[in-house]
Amino acid sequence: MSKSAVERPVDQPEQTIAGTLRRHGRHVVTNWIRELALLPVIVLLLVVGTFENPAFLTSDNLINVAQLAAPLGVVVVAETLILLTGKFDLSLQSTYGLAPMVGAWLIVSPDGQGLGTNWNPFLGIAIVLLVGLVVGAFNGFLVIKLGFNAFIFTLAMLILLMGIQVGIVSGRTIYHLPDEFIYLGSASLFGVPVSVWVTAVIFLLSALFLRYHRVGRAIY
Repeated sequence: MSKSAVERPVDQPEQTIAGTLRRHGRHVVTNWIRELALLPVIVLLLVVGTFENPAFLTSDNLINVAQLAAPLGVVVVAETLILLTGKFDLSLQSTYGLAPMVGAWLIVSPDGQGLGTNWNPFLGIAIVLLVGLVVGAFNGFLVIKLGFNAFIFTLAMLILLMGIQVGIVSGRTIYHLPDEFIYLGSASLFGVPVSVWVTAVIFLLSALFLRYHRVGRAIY
């Protein structure tokens, strides 16, 4: 038996392993490039903003921007989960406005344009979550189970919920909200708004869910 014939069974697995490692390495690099594609653009915007206005890159301004973006960030997480399933929900904007409005309306006195029931603020927060849950479940049932067109139906819900929101309070703003109800939007922890901390936790938990949980990985 020749020397090459003896060595071939040994060399073949090594070549296979090397090829697999190279393909895996290219796959990892490609994923990193895709995940970080927007990073250079963000850095460029930060540099341009700093040159345009020295106050742009200050901690106060960054915290203010983060606080303003926090509610939208939570909505983005929800919409991302929907998009990953191949669907979408155009009514999120109206749900985002209707749910807290209903909660505030039920806990504020008539002097603050509320209903006058004067419910406990924590019950009002529960109502906010319940309204969001009911609207989301209703949309999901009609789109997934009954086969409604997601674009047409959620667009109709967007308009309907917006009309309900305006109609309940006749276009007026609700005020005199209790501190417990507006805590997430007004309180700070270690100099950073609580809303930013909550949004960061939601982002982290969502990322872990999608990457490591069986249901989350199945969404892809």
